[in-house]
Amino acid sequence: MSSLVSATTETINLDIGESFVIRDKNITLVNINEDDEKVVVCVNNKRAIVEDNEGEKLVNGVYVEVKSVDREDARLKIERDCDDNDCECESDCSNNLCVTKKEGTTQETQNIEEIKDIKDNINQEDEEIIVIRNTQSQSNNGLLILGIFILLVIIIFIIIKRKK
Repeated sequence: MSSLVSATTETINLDIGESFVIRDKNITLVNINEDDEKVVVCVNNKRAIVEDNEGEKLVNGVYVEVKSVDREDARLKIERDCDDNDCECESDCSNNLCVTKKEGTTQETQNIEEIKDIKDNINQEDEEIIVIRNTQSQSNNGLLILGIFILLVIIIFIIIKRKK
């Protein structure tokens, strides 16, 4: 007797922390990076980063494709192929490990944002320092030219005095 393989495809919107069960797989949207159009998903306690431009990505037996990303939610196309006899959620149909890690992920995201802010501040300070250095060297150039001019006037004055 042959086993029958069937596919289920859904296009869904998930908020951060929200889950959707397709057959025997629990898909949870763990985090979003709206700027890079990436999402972190968890499928039965297996985490993965899925990017908008990479097409379908296989995550623990589920094909996940990012359709769109907003600040609070993402639109995902998910597909699950499985044998009809092997498609029921049991005890392993959980994302407890990912949800527990979510708090750490949120903290990691906040730390990354803080690092980006610090780098931006450093870059801005470097630009200010460069501007100050340029201003100082220009004023130093002006003083140098003035000094050379005064020195030339003194030399010319001495030469004129000796000829007399």
